[in-house]
Amino acid sequence: MMDAVAPKPESVALARRLLELSDPQPITNDTILIILHYVLVEIRGTDKPEKARMLADAFHNAPSMIANGCEPQKTWESILSTARRLQIEPYVLWLHVQSRQISN
Repeated sequence: MMDAVAPKPESVALARRLLELSDPQPITNDTILIILHYVLVEIRGTDKPEKARMLADAFHNAPSMIANGCEPQKTWESILSTARRLQIEPYVLWLHVQSRQISN
């Protein structure tokens, strides 16, 4: 799913567009927690330590931000910012799309 190769800009744009088409609703804490659930399952199931590290880096602040009352959009932006830096943003956006499809 995640490659060490940087995603092409069009991959990120496509992932964002798919998300907009499938889910025009704003992000919520419930959605972030569902995505975090998927991330923890991915971390538990991977045999690639680098994949686990990148996912943990992107999501590790989410629980405390939610608990401290941060706006969901701010929490999501923090996750995406780290994911972008780690070049896993398309994968995180894909997880978001998947979370909405399952919860609907």
